[in-house]
Amino acid sequence: MLNPRLWPWWGWATLIILTVLALLLSAGAIVRMQGEGELRRVFADLRSKNLIYLPAEFAKLAPPVDEDRQERAWAQQQRIIKEKWATFSFSNNMSRFSSKPPLRTDQQLVTDSQVERLAWRNLYTEGSLLLTGFGWMGRDFPHPEQIGIAKASSLRLANLLGTRALANALAASAMVAPNPQLELADLDALVTSLEPGCSLIDAMILGAVANIRDLAWLEATTRGSDPTAWIARPTRVNEAVIMGFSGDRAWHVGGLYQDYLQGRTFGGVLSSELGGWVGTFLWSAVAPHDLALGFHCEAQIEERLRGQPVDMKTLERRLQTESWLHPISNIMIPNLIESGITGIQLDVTANRLRIAAAIMHNFHHTKQLPSDTAAVRALLPSDLFAANGDRPAIIYSVIAPKRFRLWTDPSTPATDLLPAGRIDAPKPTSAGYSEGKWWLELDMTQLPTP
Repeated sequence: MLNPRLWPWWGWATLIILTVLALLLSAGAIVRMQGEGELRRVFADLRSKNLIYLPAEFAKLAPPVDEDRQERAWAQQQRIIKEKWATFSFSNNMSRFSSKPPLRTDQQLVTDSQVERLAWRNLYTEGSLLLTGFGWMGRDFPHPEQIGIAKASSLRLANLLGTRALANALAASAMVAPNPQLELADLDALVTSLEPGCSLIDAMILGAVANIRDLAWLEATTRGSDPTAWIARPTRVNEAVIMGFSGDRAWHVGGLYQDYLQGRTFGGVLSSELGGWVGTFLWSAVAPHDLALGFHCEAQIEERLRGQPVDMKTLERRLQTESWLHPISNIMIPNLIESGITGIQLDVTANRLRIAAAIMHNFHHTKQLPSDTAAVRALLPSDLFAANGDRPAIIYSVIAPKRFRLWTDPSTPATDLLPAGRIDAPKPTSAGYSEGKWWLELDMTQLPTP
């Protein structure tokens, strides 16, 4: 037995430090083992639902592409970003169907962008293009089973500014063309090139570009173009958001998991911020829990958008109570929930613009508005009014003999994904066209007659 009087103070200090370190290491090992058990349960659940969770699995979903054409499309994206005209077309404000004043006239933008518009037409008429991460995934990542989060984050995607600028240039060209069918086809091809996406960023870019295309079609309808084929084409933005959750789970959370398996501390982030050995210790202890929650939450939101009965409130409460243990997932998940709401809103907007075009096209022939929702439904190839899961219904109201409104009731019962207060109420207006995120109002007497 040690005699405390015979042992120096530094010996006791060393013993205490070693004891504390042993306790910390033991606690870290216990947390890690529990997390690995949770991670195995999450993987078993994902496999039972046929949900992928690793980069190599996700890479198999990439369609075959022409690599030379893809590289030329990428080079065009980089040129557009550098061109001055791109900065003047950030907002889809070239149409009368916009609340923002145009920064340039349609004809100025059409003239400035002629070279790139023709380059785009030449590209897509050669064959299929894919301006999403899938388009460059195979070339840039021949061995996806080896990538970590740092590599996964370098996946090439279409640039939002450049793609949106090209879409606005194509839309402006359609708006000044006497017969805009070719220009509208250019826009349709651009939207098609953004389907399917492989990330939430891809989904948001598709939503922005598809909205520009839809507004261009609505504008063309005022001048007599037949929108029937466009109306019948299903919207795919919410579908892209669902795919984005799948991709972010497999590509990014999966990349983190491969970092963990190969002993990398979250691409060096925790290591650099917390000090090498401290970051390594914390990451090795909490990583299994963090990864399990990341995989689980991404899958839960994806399933909810697919119409499965997932309780989002329970998911949010879990994040709030476990945020100290899951720093990475706690950063990711709130943004993911917001992406789900944005996907719903963009889906409703796309349907609303198609309904407006059908009403407008019918008005050109009958000179009167449909009397009620049933009469509008008869003009459509499918029911674009109906609620579907978290997506609320669209309402049609005749405000005056030649003025109508398409809107969503702000008192629509809230869901745990689309909370109360997110739907804006229509605002009284006398303008020919007014819109909010969840409504639009249109006066047929203030629009041109074809």
